[in-house]
Amino acid sequence: MFSLYASEWRRLLEGFDAAPRAALVRVAQSHNEILAQHFYRVMLKDEAAAGMLSHEQVHTRLMASMRQWILQVLGAQPEDDLEALVAHQIKIGEVHARIDVPVHVVLRGARSLKEGLRAVLQQEAVGGQYQVMQLASTVIDHAMELMSQAMSCRATATRRTRGLPPVHHDAKLGHCA
Repeated sequence: MFSLYASEWRRLLEGFDAAPRAALVRVAQSHNEILAQHFYRVMLKDEAAAGMLSHEQVHTRLMASMRQWILQVLGAQPEDDLEALVAHQIKIGEVHARIDVPVHVVLRGARSLKEGLRAVLQQEAVGGQYQVMQLASTVIDHAMELMSQAMSCRATATRRTRGLPPVHHDAKLGHCA
């Protein structure tokens, strides 16, 4: 399953020229701290997310993990080990599911990250902003797809454990391992 999603990630990356990919890597490397700070500033103000986060958690554990995620996802290149990156996104989705983070909160976080990135691109006057933002949105959305699938699989397994009927799952959209 990972190879299918890695191939898709590779295809998505190859759909963009080298220039926007390189620009996105530079922005991720130089602004990952600002982007992570923006992300957690928004999430700590969000009513649904704030109940699951504390300032201490953000500063002691989560900030560094988010900075690393930004570097990995926004810095991914077609020649990278994308299977490992896919596996990591699935693991993140499983963790979010285990601690009962709702999917809409994860997607809100992705949207806030895109908003922060858009602001950075405008502030830094990065050339080819539209292509860079389109690439960033594409890879963030792919990562969200992987996380949400893992979260859905976890929810399906939990329903089974509790003896509840399964929710319809379209095999064309992916499957749970």
